[in-house]
Amino acid sequence: MIAPPQPLAVHLTVNEVDLPSLEVGQRADIEFDALNDVTATGKVYEIGEEGTVSSGVVTFDVWIALDVAAP
Repeated sequence: MIAPPQPLAVHLTVNEVDLPSLEVGQRADIEFDALNDVTATGKVYEIGEEGTVSSGVVTFDVWIALDVAAP
């Protein structure tokens, strides 16, 4: 098995209203819209410090490291 040098991760954007409920180290359950019946778990490892404004909505980048189960 070949593993990448960095953790597998999910990058997402979070509305500023939901940001106070997130913190680094928090566990996450992840579902993929394009992959039915596929779920993953992970941990928030980074939350962007500066938001991005688009059409009056402020969002922040969030990265979640996926847990990788050994075969």
